[in-house]
Amino acid sequence: MTNQILKEKWISFQTYHIRCIYKKTQYIYLRFIRKTKNFEMTVPLSCKNTDINNFLLNKQAWLSKVLEQSTKYKEIDQQKWSADKKERAKQYLQHYLEENLTSWTQKIGIEPTHITLRSMTSRWGSCTPQTRRIRLNLALADLSDDLITYVLVHELIHLRINGHGKDFYAMMSTLLPDWETKQKQMNTILLV
Repeated sequence: MTNQILKEKWISFQTYHIRCIYKKTQYIYLRFIRKTKNFEMTVPLSCKNTDINNFLLNKQAWLSKVLEQSTKYKEIDQQKWSADKKERAKQYLQHYLEENLTSWTQKIGIEPTHITLRSMTSRWGSCTPQTRRIRLNLALADLSDDLITYVLVHELIHLRINGHGKDFYAMMSTLLPDWETKQKQMNTILLV
């Protein structure tokens, strides 16, 4: 298996502590895990410490930028929500949908068969185009209506267009010209 972890260790690079995962891979990959606020890199098993160090030297500015940005995240921890808060969130989103769904389905030309509102730990929304079902995260109730609209429109478009290709983004741009700004805002919010 290529995804199997063969070896793992924590390394220090300047002021950073980075989880180093050795796998059967050709390249070094570096990422920031927002949930844990840790850096993690995947490296080939044959990779030498000098190669890792040189790679990190080249990524120094990126490391600094990402760490700085990570302090700007808003966190939403639904596990701490009371049953009452979940119910209020559900009612708010149901009201939002009653006020806005018809308008968007007419513009996009497709209507979902069902919309489910529930807690999700890693997504704002998802859909199944074959059944035209949409699932929206209850945590959306903590966001502004324009961000709820962004997620709703995103999922409605997926009922017509699979994937995130040229046609998908063209429709997003037609319907929500500022969708990229909304996407950036969504990326600063961390579901815990």
